[in-house]
Amino acid sequence: MSARDLMSGGRPAPLTPAEQAKKEAWDELAIRRGQIASMQAMGNNPYQYMQTMKGHVTGGQVGMGYADFAVEELRALCDQELEFQRSSVSMGDEKGAAEASACIAACLDVLHSRQQTWNPSDPPVKDSAIEPPHPPHDPSRGRTPA
Repeated sequence: MSARDLMSGGRPAPLTPAEQAKKEAWDELAIRRGQIASMQAMGNNPYQYMQTMKGHVTGGQVGMGYADFAVEELRALCDQELEFQRSSVSMGDEKGAAEASACIAACLDVLHSRQQTWNPSDPPVKDSAIEPPHPPHDPSRGRTPA
């Protein structure tokens, strides 16, 4: 027990805001990891929380790094960032594409240090032309069905 604890009557001293944020981030990660099986059973993406965890890493205030994530979490984050990168490129957002690339590179560094790999998904296939639907048949307007 620290002197600070003794002075407060044997109770632990309240956490500072930084300590509280760190505790909450790590608690959230533990809770989300515990929900993976139930999320998969419901057919949902069990790793959708990784964007929040990435925010904790890039914010730098909670002492969390990419090395703290499991292999599957890193792969899921790479998949999500690849999707953001493709979206950013298609919208001409160079900054967003660069941020996504940097995150992917950081995750890959950790994966490679663990002798693991990540296989990026193929880009989505888009239709080359969009044909508008035929207008509905409306005899009052003199249209005929197509």
